Amino acid sequence: MGSGYSLFDKELYNAPKALVRKVVSKHTNEILSVEDFGEIDTGPHECMTSDKLGIMFWFDSDNLTQMQCSYLYEADCETVIWP
Repeated sequence: MGSGYSLFDKELYNAPKALVRKVVSKHTNEILSVEDFGEIDTGPHECMTSDKLGIMFWFDSDNLTQMQCSYLYEADCETVIWP
């Protein structure tokens, strides 16, 4: 998803990572994990994952550039609920 999509009635495209973390945590009570995928020649590229929402938030240079849907799992972290 890119520009024109909202989450929790907020337009988050190009928003800073801190704001996205705040909005998502407020609605899910989840501590979000962030993984660094950046390389020296490409610059900062990070993925923040919400297991409760099943969404991966991708950031370039600290701004949200992409949201991707992932799987939702039961509490056992193995049984797929969606899709």
